[in-house]
Amino acid sequence: LAARLDGERAARASVERDHASRLGSLNQALAAEREGLHVSVQQRLEVLEARLGGERSDLIARQAELRDEVASGDQEGFLRLQDLTARLRGEVEAVARRADLESAGLREFVESQLGQL
Repeated sequence: LAARLDGERAARASVERDHASRLGSLNQALAAEREGLHVSVQQRLEVLEARLGGERSDLIARQAELRDEVASGDQEGFLRLQDLTARLRGEVEAVARRADLESAGLREFVESQLGQL
């Protein structure tokens, strides 16, 4: 009976050592897997941050371009408006001069007609 108990103790001790060894190997494998996942996630995060940083820079540059275009367009529109205003003013003055000349001509005609009566 004692020999049998010693054999079972030895077998149990062997199984416990095997179990402890397997648990240790599993813990090492899990630690390596965690480290691999950490490195992978870190690399992906760096790539995403770089890409988003590039996109952000592109958006900021495009915003500056649009701001310049709007400012240029505003300046261009202002200059066109000034040009059109000057042209319109000149046309109005020309029409006023023609109206004055026609009015003067009509006045002379009416006066000459009245003078003949």
